[in-house]
Amino acid sequence: MKRTIRIVGPAVVIILLVLYAVIGYLIASGVTKAEPEAHEDSLAAYGVPFENVEFVSRTGDVNLNGWYVVAKSSQPTIIFVHGIGSQRTGDRMTELAASLYGWGFGFVMFDLRAHGLSGGEQISGGYHERFDVLGAFDFLKTRGVDAEEIGVLGLSMGAGTSAMAAAAEPQITALILDSPYANASELIA
Repeated sequence: MKRTIRIVGPAVVIILLVLYAVIGYLIASGVTKAEPEAHEDSLAAYGVPFENVEFVSRTGDVNLNGWYVVAKSSQPTIIFVHGIGSQRTGDRMTELAASLYGWGFGFVMFDLRAHGLSGGEQISGGYHERFDVLGAFDFLKTRGVDAEEIGVLGLSMGAGTSAMAAAAEPQITALILDSPYANASELIA
C-alpha cells in the first residue's frame, strides 16, 4: 500500500502540474490574442490627402501599417494610438484626425501590433505596444519632423501605452491621454 502511494502520489502531482500549466497557457493565449478588425472609416472619405506608410516598432520585431499626413506650415504632428481590440480608425479617430487636419495639424495613424493591418499576433496591454508608439515617433523623425513638434494622443489602452512610451522617450513632451487604465492587471482581468 505504501509503495503504491509513493508511486501514484508523485504521478498525480506531476499530472496536476502539467494540467495547471496547460490551462494557464491557454488562458494567457486567449487574453493576449487579438482578432484584427476591418477599418471602420477612411481619411479619403473626409478629403484628407494621406500616404500609406509602413515602419517598424522600435524593437524592430513588428511591421506596422498606417497613414501619414504632413502638417501645414509649422503646426505640430500627432501620433494617434488606438485602444485594445480596435484599429487606427476606431472610436471616431478618423473624424477627429480630419478636424485636426483642417486646423493644419499633421498626424500618423497606425495599427498597433496584432491589430488592423499591422503584423504581430499577441497583444500585451501596452507593454510591447509602447515600442510601436516609439517606432511611430522614430518614423516621424526620419520624415524631418522635429521631436518638439510631435505629440501623442492615446485612447484607453492606447493612452496607457502612450504614457509608457513617453516615460521611455524623454523627447516626447506632449501627451493627450483619454481614459487610460491605472492598473494593467485589472484591465487584463
